[in-house]
Parts: sequence; C-alpha cells; structure tokens
Amino acid sequence: MSELHHISGYPKQKLIIKLFKEFGIDEKLIVFNADYGVKRAGFLYRRLSMVESIKEWIEFAQTHGVEIKHTKFYGQIHSVWFKNKL
Repeated sequence: MSELHHISGYPKQKLIIKLFKEFGIDEKLIVFNADYGVKRAGFLYRRLSMVESIKEWIEFAQTHGVEIKHTKFYGQIHSVWFKNKL
C-alpha cells in the first residue's frame, strides 16, 4: 500500500490537503468527515461557489491516483467521498 493511503485503503488527509494546495483551493473551507479513514473517507463544504472548482479538482486528484466513490453537489452541504483501494 502506498504511503499516501491509510492502512484502511483510503487516501490520507495529508495527500488531499496537498492536492488542494497545488490546485489553489483553500483547505480551510472544507471539513473532513469525523471518522475519516475508519469506515469511509470524504470531505464536506458549504460554499455553492466552490462546486465548479471542486469538480475540476476531482479530475486533478484522479490524475494523482485518488479514486472518487460518490459526490453530492446539491443542497446546502456538498460532499466528495473517496473509494477504498483495498
């Protein structure tokens, strides 16, 4: 397993934050789920204005080996969930 992934198979928060910085997204605007890497892994954000940036970031993250399981771009809280690589 890569050093960029938890033993549970999810990408490490450190990797996600690094990709946010490289892409130019302020990581302070997102919140990782409370049990990140245990049963699931993802992040949430509220700003509707970030939806297009996050969609573009997803493509960027996928080129760096991050696999996306599910996204939600409607409602008040938006989310992106990662696949487990195990």
